[in-house]
Amino acid sequence: MQTFSDLTAPAPKWTPPEPEKKSAATNRLARTVWEKNQIATWAYRGFVAIGTRLAKIGVSANGLTYTSLLLGVVAFGFAARGQFLFAAASVFAGGVLDALDGIVARTTNTVSRYGALLDSTVDRVTDALPLLGVLLFYGSSVPLSIITALALVGSIVIPYARARAEALGAKLPTLFMRRPERVVLLVACFLLGEIDLGLGFPAPLLALGVFVLAVLSSVGAISVLRAARRSLAAGDGPEPVRS
Repeated sequence: MQTFSDLTAPAPKWTPPEPEKKSAATNRLARTVWEKNQIATWAYRGFVAIGTRLAKIGVSANGLTYTSLLLGVVAFGFAARGQFLFAAASVFAGGVLDALDGIVARTTNTVSRYGALLDSTVDRVTDALPLLGVLLFYGSSVPLSIITALALVGSIVIPYARARAEALGAKLPTLFMRRPERVVLLVACFLLGEIDLGLGFPAPLLALGVFVLAVLSSVGAISVLRAARRSLAAGDGPEPVRS
């Protein structure tokens, strides 16, 4: 039964409900071309589940990073010998481990600045090694070697330009040809390399795929520089230092 004091007491202050927190997958895929891709979101959730399990059984983030480096060396060897199916599998496995090492580090609370540096350095090496293998495979053809070299340069320039721009204070929009896109395209290139069209030179579809990779990498690098230029011109970042 309500009393007089109950009726005259002020009503409790209404507070709006807290917004639903974004999932880890949504947060990690933000500002990438995969942000609104449901398949990519499901895949990343699977990576989170696997990474959490690996952390529980004692697998370290650095161990995964070093293993991805080893797979890059393996991919280099397979690509140089023309064994493109195995090269594709090695690149794909290395890309999966690259996604897992960060999850394990966050799960085990072992995130560190050195770990981030190690991960980025290994990423650059494992980006380059498979294309170096392709370069050796096409070593007797100057045009195909040049195309492969351009793709190799693009795989190095894009992450460097992004990192340097963000260090200078640039706020970059969603751009393409980041590492996941490059890994997917490189795996596709190697799978195409298994198809022989009988055109008189080995793996013609691989050459076509590497050409597309080189073009997209060049466009991606230019896009990063243009976006960084606009962002830096509009704001006050740290004073640039030319090396």
